[in-house]
Amino acid sequence: MSHLTSFEAKQLAAYLKASCSFVSVSLKHGQWLNAISHSDGFRDWNAMAATVPDVPETTWGQWYDVFFGVARVIVEGQVASEHFVWSRNSAISRHETATFLAQSVFDRIGKNVRGTPFEYSQPDSSRSVSYASDRDRLRRWSKFPWTPVAPIVIASSRPKITLFLWWLNEQYTMAEYYPERERRFKYQSLMFDDDGYEASLTDNFLTQLTGIARPKRKCLYVPELPNGPEDSFVPVVVQEGCRDGELTSFNFGFDREEAFGRALSLNREKGTTSSDMCAISRRFRMYEPHDEEVFEDYSHYDD
Repeated sequence: MSHLTSFEAKQLAAYLKASCSFVSVSLKHGQWLNAISHSDGFRDWNAMAATVPDVPETTWGQWYDVFFGVARVIVEGQVASEHFVWSRNSAISRHETATFLAQSVFDRIGKNVRGTPFEYSQPDSSRSVSYASDRDRLRRWSKFPWTPVAPIVIASSRPKITLFLWWLNEQYTMAEYYPERERRFKYQSLMFDDDGYEASLTDNFLTQLTGIARPKRKCLYVPELPNGPEDSFVPVVVQEGCRDGELTSFNFGFDREEAFGRALSLNREKGTTSSDMCAISRRFRMYEPHDEEVFEDYSHYDD
């Protein structure tokens, strides 16, 4: 497998450092760089930076994706460990990445986790629209083409183990710059993306790690379009990975924003964050009916 480039390592380290701030974990940028370097077979960041390319190879007209699985593992009484699995090979599924990451963690703490039940949730954090970046920002670490979110937090009480988990997707391409018409690397995004296509990546990770199959998570969700009497909103119970929801006996009225807020409050009472709610309802939202967009035709035709 090819190595990460120095640009990618810096972006990844900066994202992880920023993401950790949402869960009160303090790891410096340089600590993450060294952890990434170790996972890529280098002694430390200096050795890696002196060896790997600055940026990935690109071809005009093509988009590229890299998928990362990252885990920080804390076992009571032991030194914390970091685990990285990544691939540029689109033929390798995300679930294979989850399996490889679970094996890496198991190799370190396997005797502590086999048969151990874990619970997990993703704390809420601010989100905003990403913006594009390019090679000129290699050394400008104060601005990034992404907005970090909190990691998934996985925990067990006996033994006391905490895992911080990230599923990150990176995109880049070769862009043309004007007026010089020069084509060069353009970094597009690094984003948290836990979509496992029908099944949860985190559930797969935990099943591989512990040998215990997890029950599917559920939450309340308010559909985008009215689904109750006289165009009111009736919340549905949605199961993660499912296209259909089960109607509840509630009626949350005619204002969707208010209805959604009520559903969110009920979910939070059961420990389900809005980030969890988004992940659980992803498949349902993909297939639920949406308002049809109306496009006006402003074209003119000659008689």
